[in-house]
This record gives sequence, structure tokens and C-alpha cells, in this order.
Amino acid sequence: MGYLKEAWMVLLIGAGALGSKVAVGFVSECVSQYWTPDHQTYSAVSEIICAFHCYNKKALEYSYDEGTCTIIGEGLGSSSQAVTYVESLLNETLEEIAYSKTTYTCATWKVGSFAVDGRLDVDSMSENADTILYPWWVVDLGQTRLISYLNIYTRQNCCSERFHDIEIRVGATLEASGNFSSYTLFSTYKGPYSTTLGSLYCFRKDGVVGRFISIQRVTPELADHLQLIEVFVWAKMK
Repeated sequence: MGYLKEAWMVLLIGAGALGSKVAVGFVSECVSQYWTPDHQTYSAVSEIICAFHCYNKKALEYSYDEGTCTIIGEGLGSSSQAVTYVESLLNETLEEIAYSKTTYTCATWKVGSFAVDGRLDVDSMSENADTILYPWWVVDLGQTRLISYLNIYTRQNCCSERFHDIEIRVGATLEASGNFSSYTLFSTYKGPYSTTLGSLYCFRKDGVVGRFISIQRVTPELADHLQLIEVFVWAKMK
């Protein structure tokens, strides 16, 4: 599929309707690139009640206008802590920052840097050996950034079901032991993945600050290698 064009390296994202508020603290579930966010509407006598609906429905974003509460991303959020809401930016300019950055992995058959080389073909795939119970991959972004989105491409020509029970975390310091519990949980993917989904879209509209991003399968199936064709990381442009 060849190398990606440089135009992919900067993206302008619409962050929602004017006056919408996004959840801070919700961990989102990765979705298919073909996913279209549902807009569900409810009657609410105040914005506080609207925010309660948003939290109770595990939605990622809401807006309130004269008794009408609109929530977006219902069922995609999960959290064990208190969730607050902040104003969503109407437009936020993001840039891709993972390309050609340093990577770290558990024992591999194919090197981790293949996942940030801009190629979408199977010959350029990061893949761990089949002796690793909880395979992982880390990219060092080189500096601390506010991270909003990831696009993950996994293997397309075979064995797509291997990609499941994934955690994506963001941290401030390098952790190469395979234990990323000190990192902030950014997004999850239950799976299993199917090639009909295209790339996976993992997002946090509130953003998470960090320098290192880990992708790890957190269930112990030796045969299910962690296979990453490409990982794009989008951060707020400085």
C-alpha cells in the first residue's frame, strides 16, 4: 500500500457543537474508523441534569439547550472515578507525532519501529514472539504532549482475531518491564478485531498528557501475537 503522503501528518478536527462539554476522566473504547457517533436527545430541566444523564449513560460528550439534552458516544465511556466536564473546543488543530519515533517492545520477530514508519503493508509490521504472555509495544514521542487520538492499523491479511483485550496507556517516563499500571489508561479495545472494521480509532477529547504510549494485550494467550501495522498518534499542535 506504500508510503503515506505528508498531508496525513496534520489534521483539523471538529470537536463538537458549540457549547458542548466533554468528559474528563472517562476512558473510551476504541471504535471502527467507520463508526459514526450517535446523538441521543433527552429532556432535562437543567444542565446539571443533562450532565448526570451523560455520566449515567456513559456518554463522552453532551450539550444542553433550553430543556434539550444531547449526548454523544453513549455507552463508550467507562470510569471508576468521578467524572467532570469541560468546554469542548470547536476546532482543534492536531498533528501526527509518532512517525519515525523511537519504539520499545517485548521480544519480537519483527521490530517495533515498523509500526511508525508510515507504511501500511504487512511486510512492515511489528510483531512479538509467541513466548510472551502479555505482549506490549511502546513509542517514545520525544517530548511531553497533549494526546487526543490514536489510529491503529493491525494485520489485515490473516489472523485479525488475535487483536483483542487491548489497553492503551500514556506515561511520563519509560517503562520497559511490561507493567504499565503507573501510566494513565487512555483507551481500551475488547475485540476481537475483524478486517471489516478498518483501522481502529481511539480518542480522548479531554486529552491526556504524556511522552510514552503503551499498547498491550492484557490477557495471556501465547498464540495471539500483538501485530501492529501502523500506529498514528495525534496531539494538539503547539
